[in-house]
Amino acid sequence: KGYRVGYVDRTQLKYTYNINKIYMAYTDAVITQSCSLTQDPISVNGAVLVDIGAGEHVTYLAQFHDKKSYAFIELEVEGEWVRGFVPLSCISR
Repeated sequence: KGYRVGYVDRTQLKYTYNINKIYMAYTDAVITQSCSLTQDPISVNGAVLVDIGAGEHVTYLAQFHDKKSYAFIELEVEGEWVRGFVPLSCISR
């Protein structure tokens, strides 16, 4: 079985699971090389939410580690705030 990355309100779960809490850093960061923001970094079909160019300022929130390391970030796209994952190697804090 696989798993999915994302937010869930514990009160909405039918069963008790061991779910790690995410501590958000809210740190200013810069994208150092072009990369794609995705909502699910471990899915082979992870849809790209937006392509981000080098030099873009973002908010670094947290890290996620699977086979690779990812940064969980937030940025404004066309007036809307979006959150997702980019490879950790694409970001400088």
